[in-house]
Amino acid sequence: MKLQIVSMLLATAMLMQDVRLAEVEGSVLDMEGKPVAQAAVVLKNLNTGLTYKLMTDDNGRFRGIGIKLGQYQIEITAANGRHIYSGQRWLYAGNLQKLNVIQIDLSSIPSKASLVPFKGPKISANAANPKNSSGKLTAEQLAEIRADNAKIVQFNRLLPDIQQAISEQKWSRAEELLQQLAAIAPYQWEIHQNLAMVQSHLEKQEEAAKSFEKAIQLVLDPATGPPANRAKPEAAQMMMAQGDAYASLNRMDAAAASYRKATETDPRLALAWLHLCTVEYNNGNIEESVAACNRAIAIQPLPEFYQTLAAIYNNLGRYQDSIKTYEKGIEAAQSGITITNAGVKTNPQARFIVPRIGQMLLAEGNVYFQLRDYKHAATLFQHAALMHSYPSLAYFNLCATLYDMDDWQGALDACNTAIALDPKMADPYFAKASALVGHSAKRGARHKVPESAVESLQKYLELAPEGIHASDARAMLSELSRAN
Repeated sequence: MKLQIVSMLLATAMLMQDVRLAEVEGSVLDMEGKPVAQAAVVLKNLNTGLTYKLMTDDNGRFRGIGIKLGQYQIEITAANGRHIYSGQRWLYAGNLQKLNVIQIDLSSIPSKASLVPFKGPKISANAANPKNSSGKLTAEQLAEIRADNAKIVQFNRLLPDIQQAISEQKWSRAEELLQQLAAIAPYQWEIHQNLAMVQSHLEKQEEAAKSFEKAIQLVLDPATGPPANRAKPEAAQMMMAQGDAYASLNRMDAAAASYRKATETDPRLALAWLHLCTVEYNNGNIEESVAACNRAIAIQPLPEFYQTLAAIYNNLGRYQDSIKTYEKGIEAAQSGITITNAGVKTNPQARFIVPRIGQMLLAEGNVYFQLRDYKHAATLFQHAALMHSYPSLAYFNLCATLYDMDDWQGALDACNTAIALDPKMADPYFAKASALVGHSAKRGARHKVPESAVESLQKYLELAPEGIHASDARAMLSELSRAN
């Protein structure tokens, strides 16, 4: 009898204990409505700190038993560490056990991100954050939210692949992926900008120009573009790139229009003025060209800007203006480095600046040569040879100049140096032969023309059989053959 009483007491105790424990179950679905497997579900009692750790199965479901009643902080984290959910929940027992079901469906939660890139600037606040009088979503609203979330997932899934394709310069793959991204988020201007740049790499300039145009429209729209202080500079850069695309297509009027829009959108964009300068020159609009170049220089007096304007002046026969502009360009370049009698001091920018100085010295020397001011030309060519990235060209020009100054030995030395630096350059061989023949003629008929003159003419014809001096070289060889 006593044993039976004890058994009854134990059963009563067990029953009382069960009342104070709960079960919890639920499921976790991602933004596409797919089950999230191996997600960690952590329940922490806010009063006692007691913590329970659960895990979702392959169907995204989880279940816990023997959970003490109370208020819990719930944290759900994906297997890769990505946060999924945070919230608080009371856990009950008995008849209220049905409230312990936790359903996390991320596909049915309105996104906190702006939907403008996906739906456009005219999306209503109600569409972005649907509500109704009952506080519940209608079936149509729920379907729309799920469609939006699916697009966001697709968008985020494509981004790493696009970044990798661009970093690896797989331009065709990048274009394909960016076009998919543009279909998902047609109102995001950066996508169209990147698509245009990729299409430029693929030499699809017509498509690039259209993509830039779409990006420009979106970036200048306050509803889709960046803050006002960024919008115009971004648009101006793209207008300039669009102009480059048109220029590649030889559509110079369209290129000029794009560059002009860039200067109107951001008047301080010096490079846009420079591009406008060159395309206006090519279009035959000389006054507009010179004005644009001068505007670029006024904004940013860079050596390459002076160099462009000086070349235009030279082509126009405005030689003095060309010389003055080259001098200003050389001065601007030299101000960026330090030059001593021993040479150029070590400077991070020297390897870029010094060759440009050499280019301008050579070009200015050519202007003086056209003016028949051979003394100035020779001096500039000598200086250019020390700085130009292709010094054999400067030595050849020096050779030709000294030849015209009747400095035969100086011309021979300069031509030999040019040949030693680049044996495949044809013109120095012809200049050398001319100097040898001229020097021999000056010394009188008794002095035979050196055999090296014949060898130089033959080498010239070997390297440039259709060169500009080819007919003269053949005539000289014929004459030398008769003379010998």
